[in-house]
Amino acid sequence: MARTSAERRKPRLIVMGPVPPPIHGVAVSIQLALENDLLRERFAVEHIDTTDRRPLSTMQRWDVRNVTLGLKNLGQLLGRLRSPAGIVYLPISAYWGAFLRDSLFIHAATLAGWKAAVHIGNTWFREFYDDRGALGRWWMRFTFRRISTVAIRGERVRPGLSGIVAADRLRVVTIGTPDFDRLPVTRQAGRVLFLGNFLRGKGIVEAVEAALIVLERNPGAEVLFAGAWHDASLERELRARAAPAGERIRFLPPVSGKEKEELLQSAAVLMFPARENEGHSRVLMEALCRGMPIVTTAQANYNLGLTDGDDAFVLDAPDPAGVAERVLRLLADETLRARMGAAARARYESEYTQQLADQRLADWLTGVTG
Repeated sequence: MARTSAERRKPRLIVMGPVPPPIHGVAVSIQLALENDLLRERFAVEHIDTTDRRPLSTMQRWDVRNVTLGLKNLGQLLGRLRSPAGIVYLPISAYWGAFLRDSLFIHAATLAGWKAAVHIGNTWFREFYDDRGALGRWWMRFTFRRISTVAIRGERVRPGLSGIVAADRLRVVTIGTPDFDRLPVTRQAGRVLFLGNFLRGKGIVEAVEAALIVLERNPGAEVLFAGAWHDASLERELRARAAPAGERIRFLPPVSGKEKEELLQSAAVLMFPARENEGHSRVLMEALCRGMPIVTTAQANYNLGLTDGDDAFVLDAPDPAGVAERVLRLLADETLRARMGAAARARYESEYTQQLADQRLADWLTGVTG
């Protein structure tokens, strides 16, 4: 694509990463980066789309299609690494096959005289590193020495990268979520929502168990689960477990756009009892934005800094009985829901608006050009 004269005067920024569908945190973050007006003011932004349109379960597999797509993306990058040099920005994966692909992108860019800026969005990168053999760990350290700067989602991630990434190359660059347009829907006092991919690490098992307790004690409630299944045996297990509740527990497919917005604006409570640490839980930020009372865990709250009893109920662990007790408390008390919802919205406005996130990302990448 031909660049205008104004674009030729700007430093080049190649954004590498997937965009929806399918919907997952990295794809949403890349889409928002591409829509960042501040980035487009400061850089000539280009995109290399690494999306695999198949179900998310293929993300962690070695197969011909994944390898072919990675090689295609590498060829696209090599074709764009022409003078003048700029920055290649990409989220780096904590799955070995995907990391090897990402490392090829990084080495190709830096050998061509470009700077590489990467974002680590997860919290288990140390475990990922420690699980590699000696050769794998060496390759990771060698790759990170090529990178100009590494963004992390919060200070709690920093200690886990000691010995992998030089401390002076780490920057905290938190994300946000766009504000919403109010729809003509009614918030239903008995509706509880779980929104996210149906993975054990997201707390889907504990959420179903909590839902059964809630429905036993509040027969007028309903619990909606919206997301994608990744494990057929887990799907069979949880559908069978939820069957006695009938239509009061419903499993919906992944939602986006107006359908997702209607769910978020019609539910009284968001339940998200993740059992594994989240980098920055996008679903929690979306609930904060909409002033929804939240029942979650310290694992989901890992980098968000929510305060238990103020802008959310935050449990130390995803205990179904504890989750259910707090959900029931919120369903029974409209005043409590209103107070916690207002505190959630205030937290969003102070820390997690998309405008703040756009500024942080643009300032970080602008600093790389200095």
